[in-house]
Amino acid sequence: MKITIYSSFLCLLMGLAACGETKKHGASGPTRGKVETEFQLAANQNQIPLRLLMAVGYLESHLNPQKSYAIYGAGTDQETQVSLSRAETAFGIPLKDLELTEDRDYGLDEQIKAYSQWLNKKISESGVTLNSQFNTAETKFNWLWEVAKAHRDAALGRRNLPILFVMELIEILNSGFVWQSLDSQEMIQFAKETPKIKLTDLPLDAQKLLTFDVSPSDLVRARYFSLSNVAISNEKNSPKRIEVIHCPFNLSLCLDLQGTNGGVALDAHYVIPRDFSFENIDSPLQLARHDHSLNLINHEGQRKPVTDAVVIMLTGESGRNVASIRKQANPLWYTDEQLRVLGKMVNDICHYMSIKNNINVESCIKLGDENEGVHFNVQSGREGFLWGQIPDFESKVFKSYIENPSGLLGETSIQFPGKKEIYRAGDEIKIQAFFQLQVKAVEAEHLMRCENGLVVWTPFSYEQVRGKTEHVLSTRLWDSGPNANGSHFLRIKVYGGESGDLLGWASTSLNLTNFEQEMALASPRECLDSP
Repeated sequence: MKITIYSSFLCLLMGLAACGETKKHGASGPTRGKVETEFQLAANQNQIPLRLLMAVGYLESHLNPQKSYAIYGAGTDQETQVSLSRAETAFGIPLKDLELTEDRDYGLDEQIKAYSQWLNKKISESGVTLNSQFNTAETKFNWLWEVAKAHRDAALGRRNLPILFVMELIEILNSGFVWQSLDSQEMIQFAKETPKIKLTDLPLDAQKLLTFDVSPSDLVRARYFSLSNVAISNEKNSPKRIEVIHCPFNLSLCLDLQGTNGGVALDAHYVIPRDFSFENIDSPLQLARHDHSLNLINHEGQRKPVTDAVVIMLTGESGRNVASIRKQANPLWYTDEQLRVLGKMVNDICHYMSIKNNINVESCIKLGDENEGVHFNVQSGREGFLWGQIPDFESKVFKSYIENPSGLLGETSIQFPGKKEIYRAGDEIKIQAFFQLQVKAVEAEHLMRCENGLVVWTPFSYEQVRGKTEHVLSTRLWDSGPNANGSHFLRIKVYGGESGDLLGWASTSLNLTNFEQEMALASPRECLDSP
C-alpha cells in the first residue's frame, strides 16, 4: 500500500470545501460539533424529538447531504446525468419540497434546518397534535407513524411502505450508530434506545396498524408483498434466465421506487433484503408475477423493458453514489444470510421455469451472461457506478452460493474484544475470528480505495490454523480510511479442504479518532484486479 495526500478525486470524495484543509480529522476525538448543534436547534425550534430527526437522516442517507446521481455515456456526446429526486438530500426529500434551489450544494446543517421546517409543516397540515416528548410507547408510535406517512405515501395500495418505514426507524433507534463527518472532527455517537421499542409494548390499535399485507407467492420460499403499480411495461415477459441487480438504499425506499415513471428504473420480481429482522418479513418478497415485464435502466441511461428474465433485487445501503463515484462506501450492505437466500431462490426459480417455460435447470443455475443463466449486473472494468449495479461483487464468493444453495459450510463470524467500535489511531486492534473446525487458513482484509475511486478488499494477514475454531489477529490503523472520515472496514475469509476452498467469510467496521488526514490507497496491482 502507499500513503498519499488527497488527489482531486479525494477532494471530491470529501466535498470541495474540504480541499486544502490542513488540520487532522478527529484530532480532539468525539465533540459536540456543528451538525449535532444544528440538530438540537432544529428540534427545539420545530418541536420535533431530537433522536427522531437524527434517526431519519441516518436511515435515508447515513447523514450524507450530497445529491446522488449516475453519469451515463461519460466522455461522449451522449453524456447524461440520471438522478433520483428521493436521493437529492440527506433526508430523502426532494430539494424543491424543502424549498431549496438546485443551483448550488447545501451542507448538512442547512438541510437539517430545511427538513425540520418541512416536517413541522407536514404534521401541522395533517391536523394531528403531537407531544414533543419522545418518552412513552404511545408518543413514540404517534411520531413514528406521522413521519412514516410523510416519507412513504400509503396511497395507491402501498400501505405496506409506511409500516416498513416505521420498522426501519425502530431498528435504528434500538441499535444506535456512530457517525463521523466527512469534513470536520465531529463524531456523533447515537445511543441505543432505552428501553428498546418493542411492538408488543405499543397500543393494540398500533400493533394492528403495523401489520403487513402479504399473501402466498408463486414460490413456497417467498411471500407476495402487496404493492400496486409495480409492472408498468405493456410487454409480456417470457423468462429464460435470471437477472440480479442491486438497490443501494434502505428496503422501504427500494420498494417505493418500484413502478415509478422517473429516470431511474429499478423494478424487480423478487426482493431479498439485507436481513430478515422485521416482523412478518422472514422471507424474500415477490412484487410481480413472472410473466410481467419490468423496466430497468440500460447502459445508455434509458428505460428498457425486460422480456426474457426474472429479476431479483438485492437491497442494502451500500453507499452514496455521486457523479458515478461511490462515496461513503459500505461493504457491509450484503450478508451471508442474504446470499444463502439468493442461492435457494435461484434454485427455486429455475425449477419453476423448467415447468412453466421449459428451461433447462442446469443451464439456468450456472453463472452466465445477459442471454442465459444467472447474470449479475456489476461494474465492468473501471467505469463509474450505474444504477442497478452490484458493488463489492466477487465472483468466487457469489458463485459459491449459487452452486450450493445451502451456502458456504458452517458459520463464520468476527468481532472485537468487548464489542468495541471506536479506537484511537495507532492503537492495537485485536480481531476475534470464529469458524468451523475444518478451517486450515485465515485471511484478513482491509477495505481501501484506489486512485480512480473504486474500493477493493486488500489482504494484510494470512495465517494457517489447525484443530481450532477461534483465532485472534491484530492490526493498527492511522489513516482516514476509504471514506476519508475515520471509518474502516475489515473482513476475514476462511479456507479449508484439499484444494483450499472458501468455507466462509465475515466482515465488520470500526471508527478511528485522532486519525491522520492522509488516506492509505490500495496498490495499483490490487486495483487492477478489481471489477
